[in-house]
Amino acid sequence: ISVSSDFDRAPLELLSRVHSAEYLQFVNDLSKEMESRRKKQIIRDSEARNADDDDANEGEDDAKKDDNEHHVVPFTPMIQKKVIREAKIKEGEHSDTSFSAGSLKAARRAAGAVQHAVDRVLVGRNRNAFCVVRPPGHHAGVNGLLAGGESCGFCIFNSVAAGAMHALSDDNHRPRCERVAIVDIDAHHGNGTEEIIKKCHDPGRLFFFSVHIFDHDKKKGAITSAPAYKFY
Repeated sequence: ISVSSDFDRAPLELLSRVHSAEYLQFVNDLSKEMESRRKKQIIRDSEARNADDDDANEGEDDAKKDDNEHHVVPFTPMIQKKVIREAKIKEGEHSDTSFSAGSLKAARRAAGAVQHAVDRVLVGRNRNAFCVVRPPGHHAGVNGLLAGGESCGFCIFNSVAAGAMHALSDDNHRPRCERVAIVDIDAHHGNGTEEIIKKCHDPGRLFFFSVHIFDHDKKKGAITSAPAYKFY
């Protein structure tokens, strides 16, 4: 068994194979905003430590507490509002997916790990590979959240779909994979991966299979014409 952590973050070119330009720009802009907030907080913290007045320090502590609440923002409602542009926006306190100054870096590194693993297998350095990464990705569709979706499921970029597209691509430094199968065994439906795969220009080379819980979502006695499922 070999363990590798020496790899780059996923490049924009790779992520653009599975996500729209609008979504990638949204995530990048949000990351810049969160980083700006973080730097401003560092300055405020430094000023608070240098203050001599005890009463002033207490006031700064209260301000710090309020500012810290803005260092992590609910991700799903922001996509609904700025990318999907849905009329119904999820309440922030009910959002399971959050975003901070370090989220973009972590998400790009997660996708980069899959790209790195694909390359190692295709050049013959390893027979197989397992990527231990967060955040996950199989709920992230072309625009992140799927239209009508209720949650991003902790996902930002679809690392597996990006890795599959990378394997199918023509790169001079390694052999090309002729066909790829994505087998999703998570308890939840990989709806983001499915959406991306459906838009693949060469479906004969890419197969997606998902085994997941099917939940009849009968809301408080209401009878629906067709059963529905939730993935979180």
